[in-house]
Amino acid sequence: MTPPDKKDKQGVVVVNIDTERLGKFINNVSDNVLEDIYIIDKDGTVLYNRDSSLLNRPMSDIGPLKDLLEETEGKPVQKNMNGRTESVTYLSSQYNDWKIISVLPLQLYQEKDSYLRNYLLLIFAAGLAVALLLAWLIATKVFQPIRKIISIVENPDKWTYVELEKQEPHLNEIRQVAAAIARSHGMRLELEQELRKRLALLKQAQNVALQSQISPHFLYNTLETINWNAIRLTGGDNKVSEMISSLSRLMRLSLETPMTLIPIKAELEHVQHYIEILLIRYKNSFSVVWEIDEAIHACKIPKITLQPLVENAVYHGMKPRQGKGTVRISGCVQDELILFEITDDGVGIDPERTEQINSALQHDYSEPGDHIGIKNVNQRIKLTFGDPYGITVFSEKHIGTTVRLTLPVVE
Repeated sequence: MTPPDKKDKQGVVVVNIDTERLGKFINNVSDNVLEDIYIIDKDGTVLYNRDSSLLNRPMSDIGPLKDLLEETEGKPVQKNMNGRTESVTYLSSQYNDWKIISVLPLQLYQEKDSYLRNYLLLIFAAGLAVALLLAWLIATKVFQPIRKIISIVENPDKWTYVELEKQEPHLNEIRQVAAAIARSHGMRLELEQELRKRLALLKQAQNVALQSQISPHFLYNTLETINWNAIRLTGGDNKVSEMISSLSRLMRLSLETPMTLIPIKAELEHVQHYIEILLIRYKNSFSVVWEIDEAIHACKIPKITLQPLVENAVYHGMKPRQGKGTVRISGCVQDELILFEITDDGVGIDPERTEQINSALQHDYSEPGDHIGIKNVNQRIKLTFGDPYGITVFSEKHIGTTVRLTLPVVE
């Protein structure tokens, strides 16, 4: 008899699964309408499915799932089950050798994809609408002032500060821009008026120049004829012939020199001929003192610049004076400028009149009146070299007058 401890020991482990309870648990975490769950053991036997007829059956009996385990775990594959395309995925349990198979209709993914696409389209449309609205508001806020400014620029006469205050009381920047445009418009109108005035003066000067065009050769020949007749009648040189000769040389320089700028030396020669005529005419009632630095002889000066200033000194200073007087003509370089001073010890000018003359020299152009020669010279100097240059008058009543001419150094 075999001892009891020597007998073969055999036993059976029975696992009872409460499928109803398991089904309630699974249904709590999944949609039992859409998702179907299979639990199989290592032999491929179905341990759980909501269809109780499939329990304890091999997975091979479920045609679409028989080769599922050959697919990659966790990767969804499409299967045709019961006439529908399903997305099937399986995972292994980390506690035992079971496998869990999830079956989802592909339609579910398509619906979710459609829903997500529609949702994104809705968000995009809403964002686009908001962006367009913001763009419109910003454009209205920004471009409305710009349109207003363009309107002001195109028709500045229509807009005034009061008009803008009435129409746009809250747009301070527009009022500031309008004020600047109005100032610019006013300055432009002033410049246009000044230009028209200058053009009128230019036309007047052109008319005078056309009226005064005389053939230089005819004039010289006439003067030479008069000179030879004077010498013949008097038997030799005399005051008349001297005046005619000086006048001939004076006119030659004035009419035959084509250049606007000439050397100062030539201009001084021109003045010398003019003074010779005046000394004969006024019987040496004045004397002339020359103080010219030879360093400026080669520098350039507009022709017939000094002669009108000397003429002004003689006619307005010396002529009304009792007794013999002196005209002093000086020229030198000072502070990189050429300074000429024509000084007389004549009757002088009162301070108020001197101030008026200097103001006219700063702002006006030559017009009919006293001291036309000074104004004409001053105008030509400023037109040639610019506003910083020109004439300044210094005078005291009964003492004399000094006319100062400032020029750049031009060689």
